[in-house]
Amino acid sequence: MIQPHDLVANLSNNATTFAFPMEQLIKVAAMNDRESVFRALDAGADGYLLKRTKPADLRISLLEVINGGGPMSSQITRHVIESFRC
Repeated sequence: MIQPHDLVANLSNNATTFAFPMEQLIKVAAMNDRESVFRALDAGADGYLLKRTKPADLRISLLEVINGGGPMSSQITRHVIESFRC
């Protein structure tokens, strides 16, 4: 079983991909620094939400990822946009 603190590291591991080929992961975290965000996305996270996300918004985000979307909190989206401007 994958430990929660090892999940981001294990996302980029091919064995994890083969063990859970249809799984989608939304990282929910307190940290919104660029390094943490891009590390999770680079490792294969399908979305990134902050822990303060309201339950109703979390439900919408889960439905969004199931339907092929990439849900992100607005602060996370800002990091992604700014990364293209650098």
